[in-house]
Amino acid sequence: MSYGLELRERVIEFVLEGKTMQEAHKTFKVHYNTISKWLNRYLEEGYLNPKEAYRQAPAGVLLYP
Repeated sequence: MSYGLELRERVIEFVLEGKTMQEAHKTFKVHYNTISKWLNRYLEEGYLNPKEAYRQAPAGVLLYP
């Protein structure tokens, strides 16, 4: 499941204001592990944009001829 950028920003802002991840979990219904990943990415990389999903090419399709 991919969460939108607006929700990610609201959750991280909530935690950075001094609330706990447990409070964020109860308020936004997002799992603790997800909140932790978002927080770490924000603190280490400075952004919250979702990573692009890896998609495998359909069988029989050559990506590089």
